[in-house]
Amino acid sequence: VGADVLEETRALLMKLTGRRKIDETPAALHETMETFGREKLARAEKVIDWADPAGLPRPNAFDEGKEALEDVLALANPIHRVREIHARADDLKRGVESIDQLATFREKWGPAFTELKSFATQLRGIEHLLPSGGTIQSFLGEYEAARAGARFAEPDIWKAIQGAKAGAALELQTLLAAWRDEAREIVEDTLDRLPGDLKQRVLEEEL
Repeated sequence: VGADVLEETRALLMKLTGRRKIDETPAALHETMETFGREKLARAEKVIDWADPAGLPRPNAFDEGKEALEDVLALANPIHRVREIHARADDLKRGVESIDQLATFREKWGPAFTELKSFATQLRGIEHLLPSGGTIQSFLGEYEAARAGARFAEPDIWKAIQGAKAGAALELQTLLAAWRDEAREIVEDTLDRLPGDLKQRVLEEEL
């Protein structure tokens, strides 16, 4: 392994692990990656176990990073592992960042995401009754964009969607109140007309 590969691999592992004291030898880099990689893979598996049934889409960086970790850890020879770490540096950097981001999201916002997804699904069921251009439509648009781009775990995106959800919930309450009033008026009007309708029907039957 060339000195430049060792140096760049060590710098990468220092950045990923936050450790400064890593010897610039294949054995030391191999061992550092073993501990770090196993920890990140375990974290990624927890995310997958939750995300798949919860319906949270994963970014490509997450899956590519997980694959890169698995490929690196599959190599038992320190020299081969160092070369693979160096070759997959970009996938590892983006992947570890994505794994950490989704793991943190799961731990902090898991139940909130499940509630959000359920709310969006319910709104989709009555979308044909909703006014165009309202806050509910805006929320559904932001939700769909985040789902399509697998961006729910990004702090700015999540904060915006939570705000949109609050606005959509308020609009829904207003709509429900209006629909209840309309339904009440229909019922009251029907009851008011009922005696006359019955009387008319009796007369028609007698004739």
